[in-house]
Amino acid sequence: AYHGWEFCSSGCCKRVPQATSAKMEQAAMNSGRANPVAFPVREAVGLLWVWPSTSIPPAESLPIPGALQESLRAGQGQPEFYMRDLPYGHDILMENLVDP
Repeated sequence: AYHGWEFCSSGCCKRVPQATSAKMEQAAMNSGRANPVAFPVREAVGLLWVWPSTSIPPAESLPIPGALQESLRAGQGQPEFYMRDLPYGHDILMENLVDP
């Protein structure tokens, strides 16, 4: 969701809560800019795997290396914590974290 916008699994925009009328919402949803490309996604070993291409088979057949799956299941390669220094203030971060 982007600031409360709702999308279907194929990427089409289904709801724009900021629209002030049904006509404005429909125009926003029909805009090509409001309908992103959906990429195949698969959950495996407790992670989401995204294949950034639409030129492969459905998500169920996404290739995930067997050795990598085994090491993740064994608890290897998973950090105990993650920290990242971001180049913006807390106000921008919070605005985007607390969206409905």
